[in-house]
Amino acid sequence: MGGAGERATARVQRRDQQDQREQREPRDQRDPSEDSRDRREDRRDRSQRRAREDIIAAALRVAARKDLAQVRIEEIAEEAGYAPGSLYTYFKSKEELLAGAIGQMNEALLERLGAPLTDRPFDQALRQLLDRMYQVASEHRGLFFALLTAGPRRDDALSGEQVVARFHECRARFVGAFSRWMKMGLEHGALTPARSPEQHALVFMGIAHSFLVQWLFGGGGADLTAESEVVVAAFLEGARRRYEQGVEGDDR
Repeated sequence: MGGAGERATARVQRRDQQDQREQREPRDQRDPSEDSRDRREDRRDRSQRRAREDIIAAALRVAARKDLAQVRIEEIAEEAGYAPGSLYTYFKSKEELLAGAIGQMNEALLERLGAPLTDRPFDQALRQLLDRMYQVASEHRGLFFALLTAGPRRDDALSGEQVVARFHECRARFVGAFSRWMKMGLEHGALTPARSPEQHALVFMGIAHSFLVQWLFGGGGADLTAESEVVVAAFLEGARRRYEQGVEGDDR
């Protein structure tokens, strides 16, 4: 009896050990064919991502030379080295492709606006920020033209929901990025506290965009950053005048 009991105890112990091993390891050993299939799927996904990135980069290069509304899918395909029809393997529509290009340009701009600034006065920091925005605008002229003149168009790809939503997203994030810097200007006493950081950002962007639109309609040949000093000076002069008027009004 003792021997049978010991054997039963040993079986229980072996089952417990097996259960512990199964908790530490996958319950089913993967079939080698499944691993091979997963590797093929991973390679295919990576290849598709690279192709999408290459096509979007090509779209950005084409849009740097002309208004986005005038960019044809054939031009993008030629720039990317693909047959026009094959682009639809990676994008459901021209609208999806253009939305991706706008999003990538937006990320490039926000990355530059968010990069650290050298320790300098607010007016100089603001000019450095504007220089960065104007540099991106120079690199993506067609996209900025579309962004600043967006409205009802006959081109379905630009009036579609994806592109319109991406345009609105870009504008909102621009305002947010500049609002953070305007908050710094308020903290340093460089701007009137009568306006919020968002209001200061909108005023500043309005002045900056007026010069940008003039540059775009003029063909985009001159150095746009040469206007940064004028834009910053005009903005700060107005903000300071409003601040001084507010102070004088309080004194009275």
